[in-house]
Amino acid sequence: MIWGTRPQLAGSLRFGVRQWWAWPAGTANPRLFADDRGVWWERTRGSPFGIAWDEIHCVSGHKLDGATEVYTCVALDTAYGEYVELYPDWPGFGQVVAAITERLPGISAGRFERVETLGIHDPPTDVWHRT
Repeated sequence: MIWGTRPQLAGSLRFGVRQWWAWPAGTANPRLFADDRGVWWERTRGSPFGIAWDEIHCVSGHKLDGATEVYTCVALDTAYGEYVELYPDWPGFGQVVAAITERLPGISAGRFERVETLGIHDPPTDVWHRT
């Protein structure tokens, strides 16, 4: 199952879109995990949403200006414009990044460090593309 369609908005406006569909205040961040099928997040155990390994076309990252803090986002995109966004403060993020570096050919953990160095006005950076 694929989740999301990337809005064609500037980075700071995308945060507003993210807040529109975000879960209610006070609820926990979704749990991230990766398995043989793909990368997933779930708010309710047993109801994951995500992307299959063979559907990942691009891995990218960007920064979002959240007014009171800056958020780092890693996005897994399909060739058709759908995407899954992952955030470092979500449980399981480190395990998922490790799985991505193992499963996608030619990607290394060091490539994700480039995302951390971005500023909020920098364009998204591609970490990996399917060839």
